[in-house]
Amino acid sequence: MIVLLLLVGVVNFLLELPAKLEGGLTAGEIVSISVQIMSGLIIALIYVYLVWTANQFARESEKKTSEAQARVAQLSSLYRFSLFLSEAPDLTDIFKGARREILSFVEATGMSISLLTPDGAKLHWIYGYEFGQEVDLSSIPPLPISEGFAGYVARTREMLSINRESDAVEKYHSFTVGADVKVWLGLPMIVANKLVGVLAIENETDFSEREISLLKTIVGPLAIAIQNARLLAQAEGRAQRQLNLNRISAQLHQTADVENIIGLGLRALSDMAAGEPVDLRLGRPYPSQTIETSD
Repeated sequence: MIVLLLLVGVVNFLLELPAKLEGGLTAGEIVSISVQIMSGLIIALIYVYLVWTANQFARESEKKTSEAQARVAQLSSLYRFSLFLSEAPDLTDIFKGARREILSFVEATGMSISLLTPDGAKLHWIYGYEFGQEVDLSSIPPLPISEGFAGYVARTREMLSINRESDAVEKYHSFTVGADVKVWLGLPMIVANKLVGVLAIENETDFSEREISLLKTIVGPLAIAIQNARLLAQAEGRAQRQLNLNRISAQLHQTADVENIIGLGLRALSDMAAGEPVDLRLGRPYPSQTIETSD
């Protein structure tokens, strides 16, 4: 047995050869041939390593490129969404526009928006959309935040993703509003640490991480737009009421006729009461003593 310890570069090889070889090779020739074999092996191993490294680099580059493209798409979607929100004139336009934008980059069968009631105890279903059409939610009473998926999101202010085929349906005491779809995803809409409402997205299949990331990104601007629109509507309502009062006051000061004063006042009160008739009674409240009405 001939044992050779060969040092080729930084790699050590232990080569065992039979003591008797055909052809009467000398020890030097054996060593020379062995070195050539091992050198060829080293070159082959280096080539394999280089190919593996190149493939790894290509995969990493492809992954980074894909991540970069996804990030660019996310930023583009956020920019487009924010631009739309800045131009939406009222809540109705915000809801419909949000639905168009969200369903353009998230695969979903529907979405809904519920807003927290002033007492903070319930969620009012304000907008719904499923399978290509808007859903009338006006007959659905406000949902106590102690119930349902949306109620859980409102209480905890945390995102909730539910597969209706799991046991979670019983855990959260859910009930169905609209179609009974497989996957439900709810996100809290928060402005200045105050809950505005809940955005819910539904689908027949699970949402991807990219889709969830996008929804987390846009829910903040959506909440701000809704809150601003509500505050603006309230301010405009107060301003309009003040204008009406000023107009009525000016009209009342332009006449000294009692019947005209009463008529103007009653019509103004009726307008402020959404067109409901208003009666003015003098003395004891009997129908026969009604002297003027806004009808």
